[in-house]
Amino acid sequence: MNAYLFPIKQAIITFPILALALTVPFLIVQYRKYGYVNKLRSTILYSLLLYAITAYYLVILPLPKLLDNCAAYGSFWSYVQWRPFTFVSDIGRETSFAWNSFSSYIQLLKERSFLQVLFNVVLTIPLGIYLRYYFRCSFKGALFLSLGVSLFFELTQVTGLYGIYTCPYRLFDVDDLMLNTTGGIIGFLIAPIVYTFLPRSEKLDDKVNLSELKVGFIRRSIAFAIDLFVLTIVSAVMSLLLSGATLITYQLTSGTLDASASRLLSAGLAVLLYFVLIPAVCGGRTLGKWITRIHVVEDARRSDAKFITWRGLLKRYGLLYFGVFGLLDVMNMIAKFGEITMEASIGILFLQFLLMLGLFVHAIISMVKGDKLLFYERLSGTRNVVTVGERDARKEADHNVEPSVEDGLEDESEQPSAIASALLAEREEADAVRSTVGEASAAPRSKLPEQPEEESEPSVETVPNEHEAQQPTHETGGKTYTLGEMVPELDESPRSNVTSEEVEREMERLRAKLAELEKREKEGKD
Repeated sequence: MNAYLFPIKQAIITFPILALALTVPFLIVQYRKYGYVNKLRSTILYSLLLYAITAYYLVILPLPKLLDNCAAYGSFWSYVQWRPFTFVSDIGRETSFAWNSFSSYIQLLKERSFLQVLFNVVLTIPLGIYLRYYFRCSFKGALFLSLGVSLFFELTQVTGLYGIYTCPYRLFDVDDLMLNTTGGIIGFLIAPIVYTFLPRSEKLDDKVNLSELKVGFIRRSIAFAIDLFVLTIVSAVMSLLLSGATLITYQLTSGTLDASASRLLSAGLAVLLYFVLIPAVCGGRTLGKWITRIHVVEDARRSDAKFITWRGLLKRYGLLYFGVFGLLDVMNMIAKFGEITMEASIGILFLQFLLMLGLFVHAIISMVKGDKLLFYERLSGTRNVVTVGERDARKEADHNVEPSVEDGLEDESEQPSAIASALLAEREEADAVRSTVGEASAAPRSKLPEQPEEESEPSVETVPNEHEAQQPTHETGGKTYTLGEMVPELDESPRSNVTSEEVEREMERLRAKLAELEKREKEGKD
């Protein structure tokens, strides 16, 4: 058992380090693909990472102490086992298992040969669950992927960790290949159990409206880091264009006032180009914002085709880069090159610290309040919003206009008749109306309101025409109604022109339409 616990412990130690290293790439992929980060999806994927590390460590650990391990472990062919079902004979040879002895079943759980078979199966059961639940693989796809992962494990062992070790230090066993693949299929078959307490992976984003999401500070920080890196390159190019390579070298090596002023001029021009002119042409996007799938808009222009003007961008980034960062640079130049006392220099450094601390506290307050707007965004009337692609826009539009069974259809051309809306609203009389139309699978029928009793008039015996004689009746509120009275549209034409076949066709059309609406309602609830 310790042979299995050691790799698991190492995987638990490794997981936080690897997860932290993959966080930024993971977030970028989520932003690009889905437009936001779903907490449940993140939990599933990080659990998949933990499982992958654990399974891999179980395959390769413990490692040999020497890279040249041929003398200790033998030649290549001594680590290849091609005969299938060898594990059956191993269990029979190493254990005292008997089919008719219950105690031998309990003892079998302690035997090494049986535990090895059991762990080989259990190793890939989570893989099959992930393949079916999250990746929505078919049975055939799960079969081949489980086989492929198992083959990868065996090749890792037989190649001595891809040639790092001179000889293999674990056995390439065809039984392991079979057992690992079997475990993946078992996981695929039991995956529906996950559906009972987790939503289906394809429905994780159904209730998310990207146009209403607020852009968080983590997302903005990633975009800012990318833009700052690009800005440094653009500033260097500006210096090259303005001053030439010789002066750039002079700026980098010299600590004079002229060199610092030249760097500030190049940085200012780079800010105007990268944060004002380019986003004005590209719909409020810089490279960092494009990667993280956000863009800048003006509050007054959020619904316009033109997201933001160059004036709005100049206000926004002028307040930040020329206002805050520019002030910090000027204060730094004064402290470094100004003819001031030591006390004044220390005071300037203290003011810089207070300014940076104030920015940090301001960001924390904005995060806690939930509006996620910084001072320069409020003053300029701009903000970051999630970029909604055409596919996402169509999905949101379909989700917003999808009619529910309770509301009926908005488009008049989609309404089967005026009676359909009333029938959909009053679902509690379904059984009574089904018996009226004579079909158990018919759609729900509405309950007709009670009519006030009128003074009885002398009855006049009339002979019903053929249409009235064929109409089914329904009794409610002490009165009997015909199908024509229940569905006025069927009675608008002259009675002599309405046949029972036309009535039946109209009812079939209503049933089909209502069945479609009920199906949509059920899918929406799921």
